[in-house]
Amino acid sequence: FPSLHSSPTTTLKWSSLPSRTHELYSASEDGTVKVFHTGERQVLSSLTLPPSLPPPLALTPIDEYGNVAVGFGKTIGLWDRRSGGGLVVGGSSSKGGGGGGREGRQQQQQQQHHEGGMTDLVAVVAAGGAPLLFSSAMDGTIKVWDLRRGLEGGREGGRGCLTTFQVGREDEGVASLQLHSNYTGLLVGCEGSSLYDLDLSAVAPFSKPFWEITPPSLPSSSSSSSSSSSSSLVRCVYKGG
Repeated sequence: FPSLHSSPTTTLKWSSLPSRTHELYSASEDGTVKVFHTGERQVLSSLTLPPSLPPPLALTPIDEYGNVAVGFGKTIGLWDRRSGGGLVVGGSSSKGGGGGGREGRQQQQQQQHHEGGMTDLVAVVAAGGAPLLFSSAMDGTIKVWDLRRGLEGGREGGRGCLTTFQVGREDEGVASLQLHSNYTGLLVGCEGSSLYDLDLSAVAPFSKPFWEITPPSLPSSSSSSSSSSSSSLVRCVYKGG
């Protein structure tokens, strides 16, 4: 395989889309995101983030049209591969006006979607055709976004944020996500060696704005009326040695 990046790779992801199973998505510390055709061994698309932005740490294809979600720092951006444009954050492109320098850094800070650094992104088309994006971060949160509503103002919830899952402080942040069981299950890998298996079909997860994720045997420590017990949401918890 040819060299894809000039610096270490930060993440790799195969396409889960039926028509794009030959595509490999990669991001690097050199600030580039590339889509690679594994059969033809060539780069199909390439994106370079402005130097003012942190390197991309997470990415995922989100639809059949070539759109890609990219996580960098505490922010999520959208890249339309068809248009050949730059990364769009909160309705503004990272290229041209507001993309670099002081103005670009201020724009990124205003559009932060998590309190901690981004760690993973996964996308799925839910029942009814709604495109959903799951994002995770080192602050222990997993947020679920309805991409039809946008990603603006995500740090405070935002109009596109359907719900937020929060793991305990002892789990030391969320490291990775994986959808399974025909997209009704979500595996949540934590830095503290815990692995939560969430059953999204057992409850109406989007009916509450906030879920505190705890093992089934432990009560939620949150007293907020907006939070909800996760006893019916957590199917299983695996603890590392």
